[in-house]
Amino acid sequence: EVQDVKLRLHQIEMEMQKLRSKHSEINSEIKPHELSNSGKNSTFHECI
Repeated sequence: EVQDVKLRLHQIEMEMQKLRSKHSEINSEIKPHELSNSGKNSTFHECI
């Protein structure tokens, strides 16, 4: 049973790593858009 918990924890950690990398990719795509807006309110975030 302890092994099952450790395995599940490892799976969750792997999923979190994937999500973090995906999140950073999305952020790197959004940043230039925000900078080009010069601080204006954007509806771009609402589209995601």
